[in-house]
Amino acid sequence: MRTSLADSLRHAAIVLKRVFLTRGVRGPTLTLLSGSTLAAAFSFLMQPVLTRLYSPEEFGVLGYFMALMSLLVTVSSFQYENALMQPDTEEEAINIMWLSALLLGITTLLLSIVVPWRMEIARVLRMPEAGPYLILLPPALLGFRAIKLAELWFARAKKFHVLTGGQFVNGVTTTSFRTVAALFPISAGAGGLVGGIMAGQIAASAIYIPLLARRHGRRFIRTFDLRRIIRLARRYRRFSLFSTPANTLNTLLGRLPFLLIPLFFAGSSNSILGYFGQAVNVLAVPLGFIGSAVAQVLFVHAAEAARSGQLHHVAERVHARLVAIGLFPTLLLITAGPDLLGFMLGTEWREAGVFARVLSPWVFLSAVAAPLTRIFDVLERQRLDFMTSLSMFTALAVGLLAGGLTRNVTIMLVLVGLAGTLGRTVQIAVMLRLAGVRPREAFYPYIRGMLISLPILFPIGI
Repeated sequence: MRTSLADSLRHAAIVLKRVFLTRGVRGPTLTLLSGSTLAAAFSFLMQPVLTRLYSPEEFGVLGYFMALMSLLVTVSSFQYENALMQPDTEEEAINIMWLSALLLGITTLLLSIVVPWRMEIARVLRMPEAGPYLILLPPALLGFRAIKLAELWFARAKKFHVLTGGQFVNGVTTTSFRTVAALFPISAGAGGLVGGIMAGQIAASAIYIPLLARRHGRRFIRTFDLRRIIRLARRYRRFSLFSTPANTLNTLLGRLPFLLIPLFFAGSSNSILGYFGQAVNVLAVPLGFIGSAVAQVLFVHAAEAARSGQLHHVAERVHARLVAIGLFPTLLLITAGPDLLGFMLGTEWREAGVFARVLSPWVFLSAVAAPLTRIFDVLERQRLDFMTSLSMFTALAVGLLAGGLTRNVTIMLVLVGLAGTLGRTVQIAVMLRLAGVRPREAFYPYIRGMLISLPILFPIGI
């Protein structure tokens, strides 16, 4: 038994060292992590300041705005940008960019037509406090997707240092704007939180757009071919037909509570949304920065690995690394969430720690699953992606509706946490099996992480 445990721990150390030793993956991922980690660290360190400058109700408005924005971002270009890594020629890749940009423009125009009725829409959704800020949805949508398209292009070109700079500037600008906007005499309230999104987008665009225009502007214009765009839309229609509903359902998995809580808890919904948002973000934001960096690199190299028959090695290492990063903070929140968040964010936010204790397993598995969903894209298994997402969405919706109808926040949290955790577990298992990762290799990182974490967490729990 001692020998087996020693071998396991020694193997764990070797795996951790070799996570990014695959040639072509280690450097880009660490490059992206350098920028995203700095931005995440700055945002994380400033969060205790922001939670003392803004109330839970104001953070609730931000959470609701971001829920709407996330859904619009998912459907705006019908996921054709996810086909950007597939073509062998740059001409086809450029026309996929044009296809995504044209669809984005149409979606933004249609959204702008609806915006004048924003106050009426907000009242119907029982979130009137968010109404004044819905006018920012069209420009925010345009900014989000334009930045995403630029990032995908730089990722295809393997210019990861550019992505690092853009992500860092975006994160720091967003947090800095929110801090300044909360101070006297501005005291912008929820508008400062929402406005920070716009400020970060403008700052990132100031890096990406000039570089794209200078290096590729003329070629983008010369390569535009409407007939080819139509042909590519047909060629990659699976991304539109299956990835769009699948990713919409995946987005709803994280955002549906923000949309439905106001319907069940009118009057106290803003503070509940604020607590819910902080409970999720305290873990999801830092893991999301890391996951985004891993996903961008995985998207580039997974296609190459799939063609060479090495996808299972890449998927296994990426999965193991994501688990190693996220498991300890998840277990820490389960052990001491209320005290930890009460200390970090202020006593007003201790209730968010209660939320985090229940929701953190779901958030952790979501952060692990998100980068791995690229496996569906590179293998063009969008139908399976959709079916998996539909199953997860159904489980979460049932849990949320059943809990909401009880009008008891605690019951709702438990049911949502259980449904989300179960759904993400199944999704990760499906993706790893699809990539060819054996069950033992998939399960091992969790056992190893718990063995390492429990000796530290036990005295904290006591």
